[in-house]
Amino acid sequence: PVFVSGSKVVVFDPQAKYIPGINLANPGKLIDFSTERGLQLVKSLPSLFGPLNVFGCDFTSSFQGTMFRFALRSSTMAEASSLSHQAHSYTSILQLLQELAQVAPSMLLFLKNVESIEIYQWTSSSIQPTLVHETSIKTPVSDVLRKRRSYMLHASRNPVKPVAVDYIMEIESKGSGVTAAGSVW
Repeated sequence: PVFVSGSKVVVFDPQAKYIPGINLANPGKLIDFSTERGLQLVKSLPSLFGPLNVFGCDFTSSFQGTMFRFALRSSTMAEASSLSHQAHSYTSILQLLQELAQVAPSMLLFLKNVESIEIYQWTSSSIQPTLVHETSIKTPVSDVLRKRRSYMLHASRNPVKPVAVDYIMEIESKGSGVTAAGSVW
């Protein structure tokens, strides 16, 4: 798995097989691609980091947002894995992503710093991925709304006083597997 946010990218290689400098005792690596050393490492692994370019992460400037990339293992890789011998089929992954799409509105309601969840499908015959599902906050996301959503995180540090925050948030879902729908919370 890989995720990128700002000028940092985090890579996990729990079997220490694919990423240089990773070992079983320390199977993750935080890379600051704003440094020369970090950028060199990113450039040395184009098959790992190249797909992120399509989504606007070019590693020349800070990425505005957070993006996750989950590599899927083949049945051959699963058989050789010391972590799990379970491989997912194309059909099982589609089912998993469909389930994610169905719960995405609830996720946005409770994940205070997440404003949009998008699911893309990138087939071997396509040049670019296709957006298949999007759930997002429909209400214009202003700094005021962001402050109200995050208020609970900061206010709950004082356990003596109960905290309540009221705001209206409209969430919209559209794409395959989910009937286009909106909900107001």
